[in-house]
Amino acid sequence: MPHCSVEQGLLFYEVKGKGSPLLLIAGLASDVQSWVTVKKSLSSHFQLIMVDNRGVGRTKFTSGTISIDQMTEDIICLLDCLGYDKVYVMGHSMGGMIAMNLAVKYPERVDKLVLTATTPKLNARNIYQLRDWVTFMKEGMNLEMWYKNLFYWIYSDAFFEKPGMLTAWLMGALNYQYPVIPDSFSEQVEAIVKFDFTEKLHQINCPTLALNAKHDRLFNAEESFHLFRTIKNIQFETLPEAGHALHVEQPEDFAKLVTKFLF
Repeated sequence: MPHCSVEQGLLFYEVKGKGSPLLLIAGLASDVQSWVTVKKSLSSHFQLIMVDNRGVGRTKFTSGTISIDQMTEDIICLLDCLGYDKVYVMGHSMGGMIAMNLAVKYPERVDKLVLTATTPKLNARNIYQLRDWVTFMKEGMNLEMWYKNLFYWIYSDAFFEKPGMLTAWLMGALNYQYPVIPDSFSEQVEAIVKFDFTEKLHQINCPTLALNAKHDRLFNAEESFHLFRTIKNIQFETLPEAGHALHVEQPEDFAKLVTKFLF
């Protein structure tokens, strides 16, 4: 399995497709599997670089805390390891936070930026909610109920109306062979809680697409767009029939919008 050496560990990654390199950074508790619904369509246009952030999937690290800054440095180590000087970057949710940070700390490495279902700062409700998810997990909440509770927040009403959809994705989560462990989940949550990029957004100079979903119950699209208004060269798009996991619910439209922007 492909791994890249980073500080205090080994970063797992996958590379798929041909074309201009597009780095995909997944969200909270997610790994390369996060992109399964759009991997085929995007890899027909780009060389995808997908990574398991520290704390999830097949990435292994021995010590140290998890932070947005540390995960950003991991990405730079990966790009250096693979020999990429400059790439397109797309981040979902927490991955979007890493992507923002990358674009400001290492502007020479980011060609264009796609921020999907993300925010530069959590509001109070988000903080209470994410910390409750940590508590539920650490106190041994039934795992099926834990995932159901998560799904109620990240998917739109339309997702639950489709016969068999909830059961299929629930079984996939329960049977996944690389589940996130409570301590790592807690550290990723705290990394997000501490992240506040509102005063740095104006430093993002590359062309940027903010892609949100109309029915995102975690990060309201209008609120996020308002926060991102200080990015100079930004476009806004909204998927009308999706929730927070917009690339799962509207994968074809998601891929089309991303491809159009990057081309």
